[in-house]
Amino acid sequence: MSQSLFGFRGKDFCILAADASAQASIVVIKDNLDRIFEADDHFAFGCVGDPGDDTTYSDLIVRNIQLQKFRNGYTSTSHANANFMRKLLHDGLRDHPYNVNIMIGAVDLPSDMNDTTTERTELMSSSVLIEGSNPSPHLYYLDYLGTLVEVPFAAHGYCAYLLYGILDEMWKKDMSVDEAKRLLSTCIKMIQKRFVMQQPKFICKIITKDGIELIEPLNN
Repeated sequence: MSQSLFGFRGKDFCILAADASAQASIVVIKDNLDRIFEADDHFAFGCVGDPGDDTTYSDLIVRNIQLQKFRNGYTSTSHANANFMRKLLHDGLRDHPYNVNIMIGAVDLPSDMNDTTTERTELMSSSVLIEGSNPSPHLYYLDYLGTLVEVPFAAHGYCAYLLYGILDEMWKKDMSVDEAKRLLSTCIKMIQKRFVMQQPKFICKIITKDGIELIEPLNN
């Protein structure tokens, strides 16, 4: 897969990055394609794969997560949303398969930072994902076969051959935002230097307790 998508988890945030080039055969169609979709204020996912499948699947996920929130009056945990995405991929394998790979980044807010109504507290009290006093970041790796696993860092596409060594060496569990930006810059520079295909521009987003924002890599 020629598209590049990678991400990693920090102390209380997640970062997703994807190349912004849209290509057809040997032609670059555009260089500002946003492959990172925001399904909620604290839930985003990157999607790479066959043209058409990526747009259809991503739009289906975003609309269903928003519909669930509208119907029930509360936001599902990242674990619930990730498994919903996995089920759609799995159920479609023998009927209408989506040839897409997904990277999910999300932050679950503790009860005292989120909606504290009695109804929501009762509904969510059994979930270990929002217990405690600090925001809980989660990064999920999801492939086209419906394989879902929570990871500290991951990559999809040919860029994985170049990045796993860097991520394994430089990633730290409690890394700060500035440290994460430096790691982000190192990864992008490696792709642009070593990967045979031209990927001059990346779109990078950070998911925190305050929401989802575009960020720029920090030079080393």
